Amino acid sequence: MPSADELISSSTAQTLARAIGAAAPAADLTALRDAARGVAGLALRERSDLLRDALLAAFRAVTPPLPAPCAWPWTARRTLRAGSSGP
Repeated sequence: MPSADELISSSTAQTLARAIGAAAPAADLTALRDAARGVAGLALRERSDLLRDALLAAFRAVTPPLPAPCAWPWTARRTLRAGSSGP
């Protein structure tokens, strides 16, 4: 079974922050960048909770007020569009 570090490392979290920054330039990614530095030494569940909370903090400021089940498809579409536009 892979270790927590192999599944969610600091490098993985930094890559996530860059991808989210490309998809949502208006998002405040301070919490996500801080989380990337804070994953070392945490269990897998703690790592995923830390990144979840950081992502939610980043998107509260830029997403329209939608019921929670509706927000994820909107975010996924925006991320796909940003990824397909190239670097």
